Amino acid sequence: MTPVPDRLLFFSQRFPPSVGGTPTVLKNLVSQLSTDQAAVVSMEEPDHRGTWRPEMPQARLKRPNKIIRKVDKRFFSLIPRFAFAGSRLVPRGDTKAVIGVFPYPAFALAAWFLARWRRAPFCLYMMDMWEDNAPAKGLERWFAKRYEPRIFATAHRIFCISESLSGHLRRKYPAQAGKIITLPHPMGLETDCLPEKKTSGRWKRPGEFLIVYTGQVYGCTADPIQTLVKGLDALADLNPRLIISTPDSEEALHRFGLLPHPRVSRVFLDSQDDVFDLQCEADLLFNPVSFTYPGRLQVETIFPTKTFEYLKTGKPMLVCGPEHAGFVQFARKKGIGTVLSSDDPEQLLHTIRRIAAGMDMSAQQTAGLKLLKDYSPQAILDILFREVSH
Repeated sequence: MTPVPDRLLFFSQRFPPSVGGTPTVLKNLVSQLSTDQAAVVSMEEPDHRGTWRPEMPQARLKRPNKIIRKVDKRFFSLIPRFAFAGSRLVPRGDTKAVIGVFPYPAFALAAWFLARWRRAPFCLYMMDMWEDNAPAKGLERWFAKRYEPRIFATAHRIFCISESLSGHLRRKYPAQAGKIITLPHPMGLETDCLPEKKTSGRWKRPGEFLIVYTGQVYGCTADPIQTLVKGLDALADLNPRLIISTPDSEEALHRFGLLPHPRVSRVFLDSQDDVFDLQCEADLLFNPVSFTYPGRLQVETIFPTKTFEYLKTGKPMLVCGPEHAGFVQFARKKGIGTVLSSDDPEQLLHTIRRIAAGMDMSAQQTAGLKLLKDYSPQAILDILFREVSH
């Protein structure tokens, strides 16, 4: 590993042992760093679960009270508290760089303010858009419009989780294009090859074709899932069942048109190992991008972090989304799954039948293995260290 004399100080609202896309990215990244190389400011989860890697310097802040959570959902009023926690955690002279993680604007801003006060390099790790995706009005919009241009102008590096997001931001901020760097999702330490994993038998029932979707259901993913649910009865001869593993409530799913269906189960799993066990038992892993969501720009730049978990299972992955979406183009270019760029329900059902019939997946598995190796933690850390030190 490239030697780093000082610590990288991360600010991220969510961090392991929390489960989700951003915590998984950070877990895979920070797993490779020694206790002398990293420190993290984060917020505890509602279930108050313990601290991951307790030997590493961390400030895991208590959740704000109900009043703050109601009137200040993004915690902008607590920016000074977050910055102060970081200043106490790592001494001024021990800071290699301060890294703010977005989509958590208050933590990203706290990192920026602390870096400016210390005159330390500041890096922003973008896992989604900020100003382009902010509400049309309100406090969050005000902060986004006021601070995103200033942060981009003064940051040492802007890291983006996908090339499509990097490309959008380079076009938006051409004067800063040279410091906008793609820093992909690093795959887990144990991934040297696709696993030969024995499944637990917890999820798949005898004689059924199990389709699995894991992650949040929101505007950028919802409508292909709706199309899939509506077509399940037409696949009755396959005895299909869809399991949606998500932190979203039933009410949230209903808002996106996903009503109760006898062939659909919703589960919430608070362990990444449990999520992976479910993914490993699937006959098909569903990875959708919206055809109809009005925020087309977000659709173009989205990169589902679940993709690498899916590839790790070696199971068939169906990428379903519009051709203009950066992730759909990426999946097609890399050959990592079956790609369907049509929202025609009949084509979706036909594609699922082809996969169920046992279409040859060897080329996709080979492509997936190559991508996992290309995105190893060491490869991603080499990019991070090089750019931070540049």
